[in-house]
Amino acid sequence: MNGRKADSKFTKEIDDAIKLEKNIEAERMSYMTYEMKIREFKQAGYHLGMQDGERKGAFESTLANIKNLMQTTQWSAEKVMNSMKITKTEQKKYLTMLQNS
Repeated sequence: MNGRKADSKFTKEIDDAIKLEKNIEAERMSYMTYEMKIREFKQAGYHLGMQDGERKGAFESTLANIKNLMQTTQWSAEKVMNSMKITKTEQKKYLTMLQNS
């Protein structure tokens, strides 16, 4: 937008979509880095008990990304989670955590 703010509904929607794509790419990179670190730990023998930690870490990371995208895009939690392709079952868990935070 050449450094200018979106001044119409249409350009604002385009700007929001671009911001969302950038965040999704950043999350993808975050997961790739996280996965590489897990592999390194497993190769070094730290794999005991990691599955629960991995699940908890992935959940917390996704929750943080949902909050970030909600703030960045001004979208509802449901719209953000749908765009992230989170299943309806998982969405219930995240909604509970969002309400408690």
